[in-house]
Amino acid sequence: MENPEIIDKLSSLMKLDIDAVKAYEKALDKISEKDVHDEIARYRDDHVRHIDTISGTIKELGGTPPERTTDLRGLFLTGTSMLMGITGTEGALKALETGEKLTNKSYEDATDQPFPKEILNTLELHFRDEQRHLRFITHALDIKVWERRAA
Repeated sequence: MENPEIIDKLSSLMKLDIDAVKAYEKALDKISEKDVHDEIARYRDDHVRHIDTISGTIKELGGTPPERTTDLRGLFLTGTSMLMGITGTEGALKALETGEKLTNKSYEDATDQPFPKEILNTLELHFRDEQRHLRFITHALDIKVWERRAA
């Protein structure tokens, strides 16, 4: 795989992480349950770390990383988070779950690409983060911990 193709694929992943950060920030405004809020904030920070790592790799390859602004897909994800967030923690988590399914699929696809070993190792670490995010969000939605604490 040549550098321009690698840069293009990494830029796409970076944009997805940028969009995820925006969605997480909107969702955090709606999550009142402290433990869930704190965990979601850590996941937002994971996405920021992914952005920083990928940005550095793109620069090392001679490319220019995408701007850290939301694109059309990000506007959709952020808008979905805002709309679903109206219903509080559960709605915010449902919106994040939708985004994490997309992010997981994108990272899974990336780990099947013929990237150089060092880049592939980084993407596999990011994919594990994304899997952890989705597991937590799905579990939190299943057990609805915020309802039990309110009772």
